[in-house]
Amino acid sequence: MAKPTGRSSRVGLPPSDGGYAPSGRRRRSLLSRWWFWLLLGVALQFVPWPTAWADLVYRDLIHPAWSNVTTSLNNALPLSLAAGLLLAGVTVLVIGLVNGWRGFRTAVRIVGWTLAIGALSYPLVFGMGYRTTTLETRLGLDTSWLTAPAAYQEAAGLVRQAVLATLSESAAQVAALAALPPPSESGEAAASRCLSAWLTTNDVWAGSSLPHRLKTAPRGLLLRFGSAGFVYPWFLEPHTDPALPQPAALGVALHEFAHAGGLAREAEAEAAGVLAGLACDDARVRYAASLRVASGLANELSPEDRATYLAAWPAGAEADLDAAAAVARQFRSERLTRAATDAYDFYLRSQGTEAGMADYDRALILIIAAL
Repeated sequence: MAKPTGRSSRVGLPPSDGGYAPSGRRRRSLLSRWWFWLLLGVALQFVPWPTAWADLVYRDLIHPAWSNVTTSLNNALPLSLAAGLLLAGVTVLVIGLVNGWRGFRTAVRIVGWTLAIGALSYPLVFGMGYRTTTLETRLGLDTSWLTAPAAYQEAAGLVRQAVLATLSESAAQVAALAALPPPSESGEAAASRCLSAWLTTNDVWAGSSLPHRLKTAPRGLLLRFGSAGFVYPWFLEPHTDPALPQPAALGVALHEFAHAGGLAREAEAEAAGVLAGLACDDARVRYAASLRVASGLANELSPEDRATYLAAWPAGAEADLDAAAAVARQFRSERLTRAATDAYDFYLRSQGTEAGMADYDRALILIIAAL
């Protein structure tokens, strides 16, 4: 029998795939890659979720259920979950490096899948909060009349005096507390309790729970970036910088607790924290909230009027304000602050906050309209 030639021996055989898998296999291979899901998760951050969806899916369903889980975790664990996960990721990568190229690739896959899951879940655990019904709508506030300069100045003047009265009253009570045994409830726990009551009473975020424990970052680390606190969104875990004096730390705590309570927008978290703090039955919290908003109101005045307003403050209040400013200056890095501010401004705009970092200014408008 003649030996088949190389050419005729291939007759009827399927052609070589040249290293390419069939289309179905390509799809399965792509879906098995962590970076594909990470890129998809990043793309989801820019989806303009409809307000009705955000209210139903995030505000009414996911956040109440998830916050009950995270509150138990945050209250039970004294250490930061965010720091623990970061340390775990670094540890996995180091172990991978020690075990050679194959070990490092495995470590990268583990970290990559963790990041992908985080990106995909972010809109559900926090990101949709930027798309929910605004706080002014929830509270039934009309802020349009405050766009007139004369009306704003008149309203701000009335609020400035009302806040001054609260500042003076609460400062006297805090001074009296200094001579007594420490209260059984910590200031941060009182802030959380009062904010939770305010959110529920005003039907802003009913059904969700708040932790009563704050976590801390390394001393001065957040202040170096021009920040005083943050919430780790996946576990709704509030953090503050431990370098802050207590009144300033409690003011920041109110803001971060409001984030943990579901208010993602910065101006709304600030306004809700201050309004809840001013109505709190704990003098330490009332003092922190009134000092925080009084400072903002004072900064809008001319130098002469600001000096007059500060002169009417109770003894020690301006010193508390100066102490917080001094700590911020001590740790602040202009370069890091500028980079962090630009990055966060981009992030806020990507989440539908058109004003970006300037949206913080809306907090005073909300507070004035509410008061």
